[in-house]
Amino acid sequence: MLSRVAFVLKAYSTARGPETVSLAPSTEETLKQILDHAKASGIIDQLCKCLEDTGSSLLSDYDTDLSAQCTHLLGAVRFANSLPPTAGTSGGGDGTIAGSPGLILRCLEHIEAKYLARPVALLAKMTEEVVLDLLMIVSDLARMSKEFYEIINKANLLGFLKICLSHENANVRAKACSAVGNMCRHSPYFYSSLAKHGIISLLVDRCSDPDRRTRKFACFAVGNAAYYSDLLYPELQRVIPQLTKLLLSSEEDKTKSNAAGALSNLVRNSNMLCEAIIAHGAMQLVEDCSMVALSPNKRDAVNESPLKIALFSLSKMCSHVPCRQYLRSSEFFPVLSRLKQSPDSAVVNYASHILSGVFEA
Repeated sequence: MLSRVAFVLKAYSTARGPETVSLAPSTEETLKQILDHAKASGIIDQLCKCLEDTGSSLLSDYDTDLSAQCTHLLGAVRFANSLPPTAGTSGGGDGTIAGSPGLILRCLEHIEAKYLARPVALLAKMTEEVVLDLLMIVSDLARMSKEFYEIINKANLLGFLKICLSHENANVRAKACSAVGNMCRHSPYFYSSLAKHGIISLLVDRCSDPDRRTRKFACFAVGNAAYYSDLLYPELQRVIPQLTKLLLSSEEDKTKSNAAGALSNLVRNSNMLCEAIIAHGAMQLVEDCSMVALSPNKRDAVNESPLKIALFSLSKMCSHVPCRQYLRSSEFFPVLSRLKQSPDSAVVNYASHILSGVFEA
C-alpha cells in the first residue's frame, strides 16, 4: 500500500507544481515508522551495505529473498534516507514534497515496477487520517483532469476504495464516494473496472447511508457513473427507489439536485430504465421538486439549482416514449406554462423543451 500512496503522491506533487503537499501528522508518522523499521532490519542493513559499495543499481538485481518485494522497497527507503537532503526532504520551489513522503518518492526512482506490489500488512496499519489523506489526493487528481486516470489506475487502488466505501468512519465513506465520482467525472475510463470490483453495488448502498455527506457524494458518484454510457445501468437500476426517496426527504438542496441529476443520467444513454423510473414514481417526484421550488416560501426560487436540475431531468426523460406518455397524462402543464414566463432564460428553455418534447410522435 505504501508504494501506492507514494505513486499518487508523486502525481499529486507534479500536478500541484511548486506547492508542498500538506498531509496529516499521522501520515508522516506512518511513513516514519516504515523508515525506522528499515533501519532496524538486519536484512535491510545487509542490503544497505551492498548499496554503499555498488550504488543503487543493485536494487534492480537483488532478488534472492522470498520477501524481495518488501526488501526492495524498504532498502530503497534506507538508500534514499542516506542521500544528502538537497531534494525531496524539504518543500520548496522545485515541487518536492517535504519530510518522509519526499523520501518515499525518491525511492520510486530506484525500484523496478515489478517490486511495487502492495505489502498487504501495511493496509491494516494505516490510520484513518492517512486513509483520508490518500482519498483526498486520489479525488483531487481525478477531479483535475482525465489525464490522471491512467496514473490512478496504475496505482491499483480499487480494492482500497472498496474497503473505504464500507468503512465505519462516515468521513472515509464520504470521501471514497467523492473519489469514485471524480474518477467518473471526465470519461468512462473506470466504468468496467468499478463494476468488476463490486464498487457500483456499494455506491448504490451508500445512497441510503445514515450519513448525510455520504449520501450526497454517493448520488454525485452514481450520476457520473451513468453519464457516459448505459454500461452500468443494469447495476444502477437498484438505486432508483433510493434516489426517489431522497427527493421526498428533508435532504439538503445539493443532495436532491444530485439525486435528480442522477435520475436524468439513468435515461441519458438509452430507455433501458424508463419503465423502472416511472414505476417507482421518480418522474412524479421530479415534477414535485419543481413545484416545491416554486412555492411562495422559497426565496428567489426560480434561480435555485434544484428547480433547474429537476427541469433538466424532465427534459432528458422526454427523449423517450414511455416518459413522454407519462407526462402527457400528468398535471404538470400549468406549472410549465408558468415557468415559460420566468426571467431566467435557462428555465424558459427547459420548460419549452419539455412542452415540445411531450407531443413528439
